[in-house]
Amino acid sequence: MLLEKNQLEEEIAGTINFDTSLWLPAIERLRRYYGDVSFGWGHLSGLLAEALVRESVERICGSMDGRVKFDPIPNRAKSLNYEFKCDKGILEIIRRTDGQLTSDVDLLMLIDELPVLFEVKSGVYKGGGSRKNKTKSSLGTFFALKRERVMEVIEPIKEYFGTDCGFVLVVPSDHVIPYSPTQIRFLSENGVMTDFGLSRDKYQLETLPNIVARYGIRTKGGPLRLSHR
Repeated sequence: MLLEKNQLEEEIAGTINFDTSLWLPAIERLRRYYGDVSFGWGHLSGLLAEALVRESVERICGSMDGRVKFDPIPNRAKSLNYEFKCDKGILEIIRRTDGQLTSDVDLLMLIDELPVLFEVKSGVYKGGGSRKNKTKSSLGTFFALKRERVMEVIEPIKEYFGTDCGFVLVVPSDHVIPYSPTQIRFLSENGVMTDFGLSRDKYQLETLPNIVARYGIRTKGGPLRLSHR
């Protein structure tokens, strides 16, 4: 199998949600990381989804002392081929031979001793990224499901811990497509896919603007217009 998984990982993933009680803690997390800056709407959409997932998982795991550990790789830790840098809640993975960023991890945990990566997607299903800066991490759900991409992301984590690891993909509810061959293959290799309880349109056209208005988040440009999926 490409991936490993355990029961607690699946239980945590299946309980993730974007409850309104998580909005303020998520915004406070972003302000700790970025200060009072202006965000582009697309950038804010992704950052806020990642912060909401983190807050949701922390709440779910609140009574699981001893079974879970957040951020188990220290800042600037190294393995044979990679260096790991913690930046604004994201784990950046840098190839030591040339200093290039190979991937980043939205959330990394040990769950019953199993290293588990969480990847959060809130935008398009296919495509994604701006024309000027279409990085791999900004591409959509379909790209994140590809076997080659999963292997690229998990390899440095496997090297660091010397063990297999789990992978949880958190997406809008309308991105879960049970008959998709790509999703069937991902699940057959022990990948875990879950949704955050909102469709892409509901999150980006209602929830995101509501949070921006309620907490006075400064934004650049107009609200998102969803022209394609």
